[in-house]
Order: sequence, then structure tokens, then C-alpha cells
Amino acid sequence: MLVREVMPMRKAFPAAFILVLLFSVLAGTQLVNLGKANPYHFRLMEEVPPDADTEPPTISILTPENNTIYASHKLLLSLNVNVKYSGSAKALFFWKIYCEADWQSGSILIYEFIPETGMSTISEFNSTINLTGIPMGNHTLVVYAIEGGRYEEPEPGSAGFTTLYYPFKITGSSSVSFTIDTTTPEVTVLSPENKVYDAADVSLKFTVDDPASQFSYVLDGQESVAIDGNITLSGLSNGEHNVTVYAQDVAGNVGTSETIKFSVEVPFTTILVMAPIVSVVFVGIGLLIYFKKRKH
Repeated sequence: MLVREVMPMRKAFPAAFILVLLFSVLAGTQLVNLGKANPYHFRLMEEVPPDADTEPPTISILTPENNTIYASHKLLLSLNVNVKYSGSAKALFFWKIYCEADWQSGSILIYEFIPETGMSTISEFNSTINLTGIPMGNHTLVVYAIEGGRYEEPEPGSAGFTTLYYPFKITGSSSVSFTIDTTTPEVTVLSPENKVYDAADVSLKFTVDDPASQFSYVLDGQESVAIDGNITLSGLSNGEHNVTVYAQDVAGNVGTSETIKFSVEVPFTTILVMAPIVSVVFVGIGLLIYFKKRKH
């Protein structure tokens, strides 16, 4: 079925023009028959399915990354799309590129070729799009690209002057899965408690309600110290202290515990004071025995 004829058919010329043309030939003047200046035509036929050697376009989703957890309801969709080589097809280009997300109805149009606008066709496409309002939970995003092209063959009986163009379309797709998690972990400190300790070593124990990838604590407002879990705070000086524990989950959310205040009062060790006195007593006894032996 003929859809349209892009180039017009030759028109009939009036008898007066033919007479002028004959006189010009007789006079030796070489004129070009305008009706035969461009005898080649093409006919656009009905759309056909793509051949087996025609591959769909390739789509690379750069962000968001697959199987990744994000701590934001806004993400950047970055992608690259290319048409694939086909041995039998001609003039490969993109008709339409769009994406579908499971958290919203309808599709998001990324690119569309509209012939009426006179825009040029493209065979490679790069774009970044802001995705907003993504709810909490697991999600899937699918990008589709519709590639267009044509197959050519001479029209039978036209001696090669007419080419038949058979358009086709082929669709490629690529998907990515990710998770939105904006909930901060809840950190609870079990030890130390808000009381006085009589030892310089105090256990630091805590719990987290969400799987965390990093832990740290700050003691007495000093620099943060990274830890793997529960530890012992060693060599604490007498006086008041405070400690805060932090936990970061795989999405990057950071939870902060309550700051715990406690005191350390290590009793004075008398054994260290008595040691010199005992030494003096032993020295005195030794001298007394020595002088008694001298008198004898």
C-alpha cells in the first residue's frame, strides 16, 4: 500500500513548449529536458517488522545506580542511548525516548522526534533529568528507546529509477532498582549511666535499631573516634565526663544518641603510701641488730 510519494511525478508539457524545444535542438543548442532532470523517485511503503539482524538501541543508566540505597527523595537520572548497527537497515535514528517509574502513573517523556518541526534526526543521546517526590521503599525505573529506520529495495519494473522505502521501529529498554531510606538510626547508650564510677575504665555499650555501617563516639567534646561496636573507655581521669555515640546506616543517615554524663572517682590507694614506711622500719631494725652485735 502506498502511503505517500515524496517526489512528484513528471508533469505533461504544453505543445508550444515542445515546439520551442525542437527549434532549440535544430539550432544546436543543448537543453536539458526538465521533465527528465531527476528521474529517480522513492515511495514510502507501509511499516514492516525489523529484520533479524536489526538490534534494538542500547541504553546505559548511569544514575541512579542499581541495588543502591539513597537517603533522599530527589535523584538524578543520567543516561546514554545509542542506536545499534544493522547490516540491512538504513538511516537509523531515535523516534522516542521515555521512562516509567513504579511510584507514578504515566511515563516521563525524555526525547521525541517530530518531523513537522524540521528537526534533525539523532543516533546518540545523553541526558540528565531530576526525579523528585520519590517515596520511601524499594523502586524500579525503566527507560525505553524507540529506534526507527528503513529498508530499501528497487521497485519491480522501474529499471532502478524508483526505490521503495519500508520503515520499521524497534524498542530497547533498560531498568534499574534502588531504595529510598531517609530514616535515621536510633542509638541508645546502655553504659555508662548517669552515675559515679570508682574505676578509671568504664564500658561503652550501645544498641542501634537499624543496620549500621559506621559507628563513632565523642568523649568530653574531643575529636570523634571510629569504632566497630562496644568498647571500654580506658584511663579516665577523676571528675565529670560525657559521651555521645553516632551510627550511620548504609544510606548515609546518621543517628545520634543522648549525651550521657557521668563521673569518675577512683579512691586513693594507701598501699603505695605504706611501702616507703615499711622500708624505713626494716632498715631501722637492721641497724639496731648491728649495733647490738658490736657491743658484744
